Amino acid sequence: MLKKSILYGITVSFLGILCLCTLSVKANNPTGLELSYDSNTEVLSATITHGVVSSTHFIEFVEIEINGSLVLNTNYTSQASNTITYDYVISANEGDVIRVTAICSILGRITRTLTVGGTQGDPEVEDSIPGYVGMMIFFSASIFVTSLIIHKKIKKK
Repeated sequence: MLKKSILYGITVSFLGILCLCTLSVKANNPTGLELSYDSNTEVLSATITHGVVSSTHFIEFVEIEINGSLVLNTNYTSQASNTITYDYVISANEGDVIRVTAICSILGRITRTLTVGGTQGDPEVEDSIPGYVGMMIFFSASIFVTSLIIHKKIKKK
C-alpha cells in the first residue's frame, strides 16, 4: 500500500509540474489585418493586430504576393505593440490582387487580400501547432499512458 501511495504521489507531482510548465506557453494567433494601397506612392500599408506575450512571441514573417507570385518576404525579430503598421513599397496595377500573410513566431497566421482599386477580402485565420507545442502534447499523452500502465500493474499485485 505504501508503494502504491508513493507511486501515485510521484505521478501526480510530475503531472502537476508539467501543467505548470505549460502555463508559460501562452500563445495566440494574429487576430486582425487591415490593408490599404496608395497607387500614387506605391505604398502598401498592413496594420496587424497581434497580442504580444513576450520577447519570443511576435509577428515573425510578413509575406506579400501579387496575383499569386511572391514579391516580398520580410523577417522581423520583435514587435513593439499589440497593433503594428508596416509600410511596403511595391508596384501594383489596377485590378491586381495583393495577398498579405502575417505569421506569428509561436502560433498561427492571418491572411488577407486586397484588390487594387477595389475592396479587401475577409481575413483568413489559420492556427498551427508549432513543434514544441506538439512535443508538449506528445509528452503529456506519454505520461498519461505510462501512469495508466503503472496503475494497472500495481492493481494486479
